[in-house]
Amino acid sequence: MVSRVAHDTAHLLVHSVRESADESLLRRLVHYTDEHGLDTLAELWSAAPEWTLPGILWRVYQLRAMIMARPVEVGSLYELGRGADSTVDEVVAGVAEPIGPEEVRRTSEEILRGVFAGDFGIALDRAGSFCHLVGRGCARRAEALTVFDARNAARFDDRAHRLAAFSEAFSRGAVLWREDALD
Repeated sequence: MVSRVAHDTAHLLVHSVRESADESLLRRLVHYTDEHGLDTLAELWSAAPEWTLPGILWRVYQLRAMIMARPVEVGSLYELGRGADSTVDEVVAGVAEPIGPEEVRRTSEEILRGVFAGDFGIALDRAGSFCHLVGRGCARRAEALTVFDARNAARFDDRAHRLAAFSEAFSRGAVLWREDALD
């Protein structure tokens, strides 16, 4: 029953907003967790597998909450990851320069807007690339802390692994969306 409700609400939200031209509805969905937290969405979507629409939406909102809670740190980790990686992720993520808290906040808003009113696949590609770079920054921070602060090094290492899993989920979700197989 919970699984069916999760899928139904996810589909209803995504498809009804896509069919609507209501900018205020889109704005409310983008900023929903800013005002109400993650609890309601957790009840609906947190148990959904990552390759499903509710699972992907849950992870997008978790990414938004992480950014909004610590935009300075996330921006710093993104920069650190960007310096360690020579992939196209920086271009795909599309964070404006100079990178700071406002730029990462804006990126999270653009990703959510893309989920509901843009190209869903591109929004997930951006989210995946963003997570990859922030995760890479976490891994580099963990490496730097290992000698001096093992507890915080482990915390950053855990975050790096979690963000890598998010990045993979978003990439897989983008493929499934394009194949019309994201249920």
